[in-house]
Amino acid sequence: MKWHWLRVVPWKKLGIGLLGVVAVLFIVLVTLQHPSVGLYGPALRRKQQRLRSLMPEYVRIQTLFSNLDVYQVPPKDGKDAGDFLNPIVRWPLQCSSPEYLEHPPQGPLKVSPKWQKLMMAPIKVEDYERLDFKDLDLSWLAKLKQYDYWDLSHSASQKLHYNRLLVRHINAIEFFRAVPYPAFADLFQFGQLRLMKGLKQRNMKSALSEVRQLAKLLNSTESLNGFILSAAMLVAEEKAYRLAVEKKILSARDWAPVTEGLDLLNNGMVNALPQYGAYTPPEILAITLENPKNTVGRCAAIQEGVTRLSRLVPLFSKKWPMERDIDDALGRLREIALDPNNGCRLRYVREYWQTQESRQAEWRGGLRLSSYQTLPYVRRIVANEWISSP
Repeated sequence: MKWHWLRVVPWKKLGIGLLGVVAVLFIVLVTLQHPSVGLYGPALRRKQQRLRSLMPEYVRIQTLFSNLDVYQVPPKDGKDAGDFLNPIVRWPLQCSSPEYLEHPPQGPLKVSPKWQKLMMAPIKVEDYERLDFKDLDLSWLAKLKQYDYWDLSHSASQKLHYNRLLVRHINAIEFFRAVPYPAFADLFQFGQLRLMKGLKQRNMKSALSEVRQLAKLLNSTESLNGFILSAAMLVAEEKAYRLAVEKKILSARDWAPVTEGLDLLNNGMVNALPQYGAYTPPEILAITLENPKNTVGRCAAIQEGVTRLSRLVPLFSKKWPMERDIDDALGRLREIALDPNNGCRLRYVREYWQTQESRQAEWRGGLRLSSYQTLPYVRRIVANEWISSP
């Protein structure tokens, strides 16, 4: 008798109401996780529109610099500078773990405390008269002429880092986020000192030639920092050239400087990096990453893009009915990275994508996803939020 009230409860109406609530919630979740009409749709559309507006300048930069020797695709049978440079450059501390103890400069790159202190501060090429280069060995720069590119993946630092990924001591996200790179800024300073020495000794042509080769090798590392310092090296080269002409050390017709290096720094990479994203319209991918003639910053853009895309992968696996379908976009981007004819070596990028499925178990710890972020439909909303964020 005490439970007789249950008989009068309108179970049928409650069931229909509950189904209605579930249906409404389902419709809301499906709607929100679609970029075309969802919560983040406007942000995604703005991002795509910005990419489209950048294309004219992007194409101009590519056309301007793609014929320059610095940005040519190295020959497949070319000579790697890694055997020479990797052991002697400084590999800085990347994180707090013991595996990343700093590798100090060796051989000719190890300089006296006086030069070390000078290289820690900004160098002004116009101050060349104040320096005495007698105790500074820059002859190693001339040896770079015999090399076609610089592969960092053969270095002890990057090999060690990749081995940690293989034995599952780190996850894939940490791997791409913490790949060790040399102190490119050191090489930039050496390049500037070489230009200053050329000015001081009134022998500029060989100095300009060696610095141009250094810029080429920096760019060929297929890294963002290498690309940026390569462009900065061209800017320093032009500055030294104009100073040499002004001081009548060099005839203007004896060298062809890169006159728009600052445009490359200000626009080239800024425009290239965003192209590697799940939101990128297909027509822009065709102009940028899918175009093998696009040699300026393209490999670095793919390298950087893999880092950004890696955090999205777990949010797009095992598609549920009516979840946003991102497989085509990710598949196309993966295809670009793995294409053996794309003019990029990208060794670790390719090794990662080719073994990605066997590493899926590592993702969750690296992402530190909240429980709600792994829910069907909700995770697509999380993905849209990440994609649409600046």
